[in-house]
Amino acid sequence: MRATCGAICANWLRLLLIGNVTTVGAFAALVPLHASALRDLGLFAAALLVGTLAVVLVLLPHWVKVPAPRAVEAQRAEAPMEPRRRTARHWALWTGVGVALTLVLGYFSLDTAFDADLRRLNYMRPEQRELLAEMVKLRGGSDETEPVYVTATGRTLDEALRRSEALGRDIEPLRRRGR
Repeated sequence: MRATCGAICANWLRLLLIGNVTTVGAFAALVPLHASALRDLGLFAAALLVGTLAVVLVLLPHWVKVPAPRAVEAQRAEAPMEPRRRTARHWALWTGVGVALTLVLGYFSLDTAFDADLRRLNYMRPEQRELLAEMVKLRGGSDETEPVYVTATGRTLDEALRRSEALGRDIEPLRRRGR
């Protein structure tokens, strides 16, 4: 049995919606976080996916022409119907909406930039950065040094502690030289 175009499109639409809605939800879950980098990533990615989904569901169907089955073509030949002008109007309307949205969002994205200094790419709020700088000064550090966190793992807690102490012995000479 041959599947109809409508059945194929309905199945495709269901899969597309499920996939996109769950992905948008996953990115939207990052928005309420206090980490600005993750919040911005979640907001940008969710908005991008919603826009893509809108284009695929609203604009693309107006641009794709599905061939009519042979029986319908024969019926049209016998009794010609007036052409549907509604499709052309809708196509123009949705294309205009898409272009307008692109221009508006493009204008607001002009201030978007990437900060290539990876030292400023972190997940700390300003008050957390201030507390960290204060802690570094209390430990004898300066503004020229950056704290480095080293972790050690092991099968047991004692093994992890032994590895941590060994790492500490290896790092201490570098710390004294200021590296």
